[in-house]
Amino acid sequence: QPARPHWSGYVLILVGFLQLMAGNAGADMFVMRLAFLVSLLGIFLVTLGSSRLVPLLFPLSLLLFMIRPPEFVYGQITLPLQLVASSVAELALQAIGIAVIRDGNIIELAKHTLNVAEACSGMRSLIALIFFSLVYGHYFEPKRSLRLVLLLAAVPIGIFVNSARVTLSGILYQYAEA
Repeated sequence: QPARPHWSGYVLILVGFLQLMAGNAGADMFVMRLAFLVSLLGIFLVTLGSSRLVPLLFPLSLLLFMIRPPEFVYGQITLPLQLVASSVAELALQAIGIAVIRDGNIIELAKHTLNVAEACSGMRSLIALIFFSLVYGHYFEPKRSLRLVLLLAAVPIGIFVNSARVTLSGILYQYAEA
């Protein structure tokens, strides 16, 4: 399709600039990073027009995955993920005969203490798994219902894999020579 630049892109560029200034004044990295995407949409609208922008909306929406969620949202998600991983690891370690005491996200083994920290919540791998399920579903799966199943399956799979990783860490810590 021919490019038909549209003036409304300038409005988006201005909104993105104002959002960048507001985010900079408030030291909010999330707002500043989101301003980049708003401005980028404005640039595409100004140079290509809406008819050529529509096919690019899915790939451009994937750029949201490069932005870390705001801290208050990130904290609300990571703590439950930490607790799930540590409780599943506790049950799995006890099931294979390793004595374990869990206090929140801290797993006490006989010789070591295993702390399931925020970095061990599995949030990053969960985001990556959701990203890849979206991309795979969009480009390789024609049925919307299977795309949805693929996307929804990413969450329990990510939680299970992270719990298995914490369990394996507990096994290795238990039998490691200190």
